[in-house]
Amino acid sequence: MMNGHEIIAQITEEQEGKRSVDHAGVTKWGVTLRFLQETDPGATVEDVEALSFEQACSYWYFMRWLKFDYARIENWQIARKVASLSFVMNPRTTHRLLQRALRSVGTEIDQDGHFGPITTKMVNSSPPYPLYSALCSEASGFFRRIHGRRPNRYGPYIVGWLNRSYAFPYSE
Repeated sequence: MMNGHEIIAQITEEQEGKRSVDHAGVTKWGVTLRFLQETDPGATVEDVEALSFEQACSYWYFMRWLKFDYARIENWQIARKVASLSFVMNPRTTHRLLQRALRSVGTEIDQDGHFGPITTKMVNSSPPYPLYSALCSEASGFFRRIHGRRPNRYGPYIVGWLNRSYAFPYSE
C-alpha cells in the first residue's frame, strides 16, 4: 500500500518525465507554466525549467492530492489512477470519468464532476477491480475522442495518453 506522497512521486517520475514542449507549452515533470501560475502568478518559463523533481512532487501533492483529498479513496490503486488522470486533464473531467465508471459497475450517481462525499462513498463501496477497469476504459475513450476531433494537433500525444489510461495495472 502506498501513501499520497509515494503515489505522487511514482506518477511524476514514471509518467511525467523531465522537460518537454507539448500542446500546453514548456512542461517539466508535468507542470506547465499555466499550472505553475495558479500558485505563483509571476512564474515564468524559466521557473518551469528550473523545477526540481521534489518541487514538482510538492506542487502535484498540494494541487491534486490535498486539494481534492484523494486520500479519502480507500483503495490506493484507484486513488493513484484518479490522481494520475488529474495530472493531464481538468480534475473535474477526471471526476466525471470516475462517476461514469461508477455507473458502469451499477452505481446510480450524478455525473457532475464533483469529487465530494457522495462520490467518495460510492467509490469506497464499489468492487475495486471492476471500477478500476471501467475507469481505465473511460479514460481511454476520453483521450480517443479528443484525438478524433483534432488528430493533427493531438496525434503526437495519443499513444502516451492511452498508455496513461492503462498504466499501473491493478493487482490484488
